[in-house]
Amino acid sequence: MSTEENKAVSNRMAEAISGADFDAFDELMAPELAEEFKQGIAELHLAFPDYHGTSEIQVAEGEMVANRFVFYGTHQGEFMGIAPTGRRVTFRGLSLDRV
Repeated sequence: MSTEENKAVSNRMAEAISGADFDAFDELMAPELAEEFKQGIAELHLAFPDYHGTSEIQVAEGEMVANRFVFYGTHQGEFMGIAPTGRRVTFRGLSLDRV
């Protein structure tokens, strides 16, 4: 696959995370990884029902795609033992996807 095709796959993952599209995880990931990922994303969406975001910066070389991402949400459910605060939060991070 070309680097542009790999970027498209990585972008599709970001969309799937935003929309809790579990079918996309099955399509785009190894089965054992998809199951683990679904659990984590489900927990995020329970705690932050309006969870959404995107990649801000993306660089690809060969089969690797690096993303600087940002996701937003409102803390409306328990998360990692923390009671809901009603606050708006921002998650920033880096990911490295191998396509």
